Amino acid sequence: MKLLGVFIAALALSLVTSVPASADPPGPYLALNNNDPASALSPQERATLAAKERLFQDHWRQHRKIQSAGGGPSPYSIPNPGGSWPLSVTLGVSPKQQELYYYCGPASTQAVESYSKQGSFHSQGTIAVTENTNNDLSTYVWRDRVGLNTYVQMPSGFVYAEYQPASDGEWWARLQEDIAGYGLPQVVTVAPHDSDATAWLPSWPNAITAGHFIVLGGYYGYNSSDSGASVTYADSSGGFSGGTGTYSTSSTTMRYVIVKTNAQHAGNWIIW
Repeated sequence: MKLLGVFIAALALSLVTSVPASADPPGPYLALNNNDPASALSPQERATLAAKERLFQDHWRQHRKIQSAGGGPSPYSIPNPGGSWPLSVTLGVSPKQQELYYYCGPASTQAVESYSKQGSFHSQGTIAVTENTNNDLSTYVWRDRVGLNTYVQMPSGFVYAEYQPASDGEWWARLQEDIAGYGLPQVVTVAPHDSDATAWLPSWPNAITAGHFIVLGGYYGYNSSDSGASVTYADSSGGFSGGTGTYSTSSTTMRYVIVKTNAQHAGNWIIW
């Protein structure tokens, strides 16, 4: 549940890259602008991410073109050769109960691994070692990405990377690309229910200052601004101030808790 390390690290970024800029994907990728050696993407991961980003940008351009012309379903197939995304896709992601109050990172990784491997998964204790969760008493965003890339069975052309979307629409498009394009969930960090919040997750009915990982496994809506646009997510926090199960909430509420900051949550990080 705790993400204090995320907040501290996000304040201490320094630009270090050993790969030529032409090999890097565009955008605010923490992994490419961070001085923690454990966060580094391998050369192969960087190349995969750069190709994934280029394909996403093509899909997003096509999607915006179609929606600006009146919307509706895309004539293009996803993920090849490029185009838009369908109205709604929901993956069968089963939530995993986190075993300790600070194990939401390993639990989210376990849920995605289990989905990708049709029920097979590593223990949260094993994942926590990879993600350094026990030492940090939390899971840094990029360490959760390391866990995902270590344990999840990936489709061709896919690698997880942490990212800060510049807008609601960009976040929604990346969610659509993950779920509809690659058939994998998106993992996000949230402030689930701050005491001063105007919106909160249905799995967290009581206010608390916290940072938390959840797994986004479904969406409804061509655009985040569409009437009725919603997200389906898996939560792991039963017994630790939240609930464990599959929940649904509006796109606006989900974006609000992703961006919301507090002492335990830096805000606006997704692992897509």
